[in-house]
Amino acid sequence: TVIDVTTEPIQIYRPGFVHKEHLEDVLHMPVAVYKKKSDDIKPRCPGMKYTHYSPDAIVRWLSESDNFSEQYAIYLLHSNGIEKEGKHIIRYHNRYDILAKELYDRFRQADLEGISEVIIEPFPAEVIEQHPLLPALLNRIQKAVGEVV
Repeated sequence: TVIDVTTEPIQIYRPGFVHKEHLEDVLHMPVAVYKKKSDDIKPRCPGMKYTHYSPDAIVRWLSESDNFSEQYAIYLLHSNGIEKEGKHIIRYHNRYDILAKELYDRFRQADLEGISEVIIEPFPAEVIEQHPLLPALLNRIQKAVGEVV
């Protein structure tokens, strides 16, 4: 988590393990989440660039048409709804804290093993709002996918 304490209110520039609600509880004051403006010329802090921490492998979201070809991809699954098994099918069983801890290791694993894609199961919107760690995890994945955050 990267924050700016020189602003009023304090702003979170990059979400991380310490989330907004936790900061507000500790600081006893409101904390804002920074929203990138179109006229921002340079990043406000490390990790705000478009493809920060991207591996050589392509990172993308799982789609319904994926056929689970483990020869070419590592799959990061968080729900219990997909019943595929295999060496490169990594299950997190809604343990977003473990997925967040291992995300970059999985990116590096793909690169080291010569795997061309890391495919990640999308998070349902209602889950993102309920779990305080998911905004940070989603932020990192969106950057690796190449989505503008």
